[in-house]
Amino acid sequence: MQLEENPSETPPHRHATATPNPDQEGLQQPRPGWTLSEPAQRQESLLTAREIEVLQAIVNGACNAEIAESLKITPETVKTHVKNILRKLKARDRTQAVVIALRASLVSLPD
Repeated sequence: MQLEENPSETPPHRHATATPNPDQEGLQQPRPGWTLSEPAQRQESLLTAREIEVLQAIVNGACNAEIAESLKITPETVKTHVKNILRKLKARDRTQAVVIALRASLVSLPD
């Protein structure tokens, strides 16, 4: 997900919209003065259900081996899913992918 500075002339409808979640206070909205670019918003919807499962497992603190075991897939498949998640969200690493996903309400914090 790409973030771009919000120029003062940007119409209000361009602001990122994420459903507020009291459990994620401070994480659901991008920083003030920033908006999600439209290409980034489209990319969020490109994550598959399995990629979201893998991403949620990462948020929950699972390593690749644990994710593979819980989803009954190989560790190599997990690595492929993680690589695809990073590419689609335009994240540098797993941590950035988690932040992006939390802000976009694609995943939730563990209880």
